[in-house]
Amino acid sequence: MLNVDEMPARVRSFLGKVEPSWSNVVVDSYEVMTGGYSRLLARVELHHDGGHETLVLRGDPPADRSRRSAVARASGASSSAAPRASTRPRSRRIAARE
Repeated sequence: MLNVDEMPARVRSFLGKVEPSWSNVVVDSYEVMTGGYSRLLARVELHHDGGHETLVLRGDPPADRSRRSAVARASGASSSAAPRASTRPRSRRIAARE
C-alpha cells in the first residue's frame, strides 16, 4: 500500500474481482493516510461507468506473520491471558457508501 506508483493498477485489478459491475475503472488519486495505528491506510478517488467513488483502503503492515503466530501460540500455552492465534487467511471485504 505504500508504493504509490504501483497501487492504482493493483486497486483496478482488485476492484475488477470484487466489483465486476464497475466497468472502466480509472483511479484519479491514491493518497497514503496517517492515523491507522498499526494498519496502513490509503484514500482512493476513482470513477467508473456507473459513477464516482471515494474509498478508504486498510491493510496490514508488512510483518512476519509466522513469527507473530508462533509467539501468540506460545503465550496461549502459558498461564497468562493471551489471544488465540489463527492461521486462517482473512477475508477481503469492500464497502462503498454513497
